[in-house]
Amino acid sequence: MKPLLSIATILGIFTLQLGTGAMAGTPGLTGAYYGDYLIQVRTTDDNTIRATGVAYYDWDWDFDNAEMTITNGQVNASFLGISGIFNYALTDTSAGTTTIPFTDNGDGTYSFNYNFKVFNPLFGNPGKDTEITLEITDSGGVLIIDTIDSDGDGVIGHNLPASPFPANLSIELTGSAY
Repeated sequence: MKPLLSIATILGIFTLQLGTGAMAGTPGLTGAYYGDYLIQVRTTDDNTIRATGVAYYDWDWDFDNAEMTITNGQVNASFLGISGIFNYALTDTSAGTTTIPFTDNGDGTYSFNYNFKVFNPLFGNPGKDTEITLEITDSGGVLIIDTIDSDGDGVIGHNLPASPFPANLSIELTGSAY
């Protein structure tokens, strides 16, 4: 008698389920969580990391009120032969923290709109409105938070057109909260 499924098929299905389960976020989160994040800025033309946060910065998630408070920080950046450490904010001001409303998309992802601003006078302190979608997974009371490729261009994040920045950018936020 021939088996219904081969070992290879069973292992393939198991691997797919593991991959799907590991990548799935948690919809309908409630409560308040406190943690930290790291920012990375990529160019969308070649998917190269051009700036990385100089430290992990605080973020607080309030799922009952659908808002997140994030501490703005500094990135170590290198663009067009210019390198340095620059302040950034997820708002059009240099305030230390920014509170941003977010949307639970119902599939384990959470989205918000913001203004990404880099305080670099060499480029005119550019800022632009954009959006981001994060996959948030509750892993036993610890939230694992990762940016997803929300516009399908193969680069994590959402494409932020070059003007007024020196290149097309994509912002990636990763971190955790407890």
